[in-house]
Amino acid sequence: MITIQPESQENIIVGKALEHITADDYNNILIPKIKEVLTQHDKINVVVEIDDSFKGWETEALSVAFSFACKEHEHLNRVAIVGAPFWLKGISTFLASTQGKDLHHFERGSLQEALAWVQKK
Repeated sequence: MITIQPESQENIIVGKALEHITADDYNNILIPKIKEVLTQHDKINVVVEIDDSFKGWETEALSVAFSFACKEHEHLNRVAIVGAPFWLKGISTFLASTQGKDLHHFERGSLQEALAWVQKK
């Protein structure tokens, strides 16, 4: 499940990843929020907080996420991931490097530090 957090503001989207992420989470929650923010801003920053309950993605969810990211990657500025397990750090670092994106990992409980980082110009 993905939830949009109240810390979201202007061109910063803050999401929380819980349990298993589904294609519906992307199609009904995250992608509409990104499209909404892109009507007001050319670039977005994303902060994802990984909950202790997070287990991963359904296969279809990965396909939806990858397809959307390929279409909209030029609008993505900075990505902060808070509390990622080791395996997710490796995957996200690899994907960010292939797209030339600015990505940083933060330890669990460092949401405010992550928000400050994505706000930097």
